[in-house]
Amino acid sequence: MKWDLPLYVPILIGTIAVALLYYFHFQQTKSEKSSSM
Repeated sequence: MKWDLPLYVPILIGTIAVALLYYFHFQQTKSEKSSSM
């Protein structure tokens, strides 16, 4: 049984992955630059 995924599924997964990467990146930079802010 083969079923094709809709086009938005890999795009949604990629968007969530990039969002998580930027979230953790900004969390680290925010903790490092807390004194300058």
